[in-house]
Amino acid sequence: MRTIFASLLIFFAWVSCPSQVVKDDPYKMTPTLEKLAEIDLANQILPVLMTKDQIKKILPVIEKCRTNVRAQAKKEADRLKALQVEIDKVHGEAYKGMVPSKEFLDKITGLFTKFANERVGVSLANSLLLFEKMKETLNEGQKKAVVGVVDRIFNEENKKWEDGTADQKLQYFGATLVLGDRGYDMLVKLSK
Repeated sequence: MRTIFASLLIFFAWVSCPSQVVKDDPYKMTPTLEKLAEIDLANQILPVLMTKDQIKKILPVIEKCRTNVRAQAKKEADRLKALQVEIDKVHGEAYKGMVPSKEFLDKITGLFTKFANERVGVSLANSLLLFEKMKETLNEGQKKAVVGVVDRIFNEENKKWEDGTADQKLQYFGATLVLGDRGYDMLVKLSK
């Protein structure tokens, strides 16, 4: 599975690299790679053996978390829209050979730093919300299965969670696997 995961990372990095000439999927491999990513995710989520009822209890919290992420994205978009005239002006000047001013660059850097900090806050709040719901909903055997998944999959890759507590591993599992789009989609399908 590590090989599949590494291959997926390399492929997505290659496909998303802005300096590449190829901008589409000429070999039509994206659907296959998506399936492999879903298989990899299934290898991590299915060993927990969540019941449909448990998933249905967890899904509303995930949906709230997703709403929080969308609200942050909207806030960022609104802030950028407020600067659109200035951005357009500096962009046009750049194509006339004018170097963007330090003030403008500092303003944009500060804005994106603020975005990054706010995203960390949203991510932390979301992972805590999901952690609490998972801790309440999963039984002890399932919690041990989560620890096993984190130990097996993630420690195999980088030993990052080797010394983590069971609660930290449960929080990491939720934030890393369940809150993502693929994880959410998989749980929705499994809940039916």
